[in-house]
Amino acid sequence: MKPCDGHKKNGSACNKPVYRCRHCGVLGCEKEPLERCTGQAFELGKCLECGHVNTRELATWA
Repeated sequence: MKPCDGHKKNGSACNKPVYRCRHCGVLGCEKEPLERCTGQAFELGKCLECGHVNTRELATWA
């Protein structure tokens, strides 16, 4: 599993797990509303790309 390579608002590395949306395929981490990350794709279970809920699955790389 590859960690998120995005950065938080304070400039530190995110390193959270990366998920994939089963509906639209977007990749990114999941954060709480106040934590924001440049690699964020999910917030509170909702895909920020397509708006679908509960479509998150852990992304795996070979």
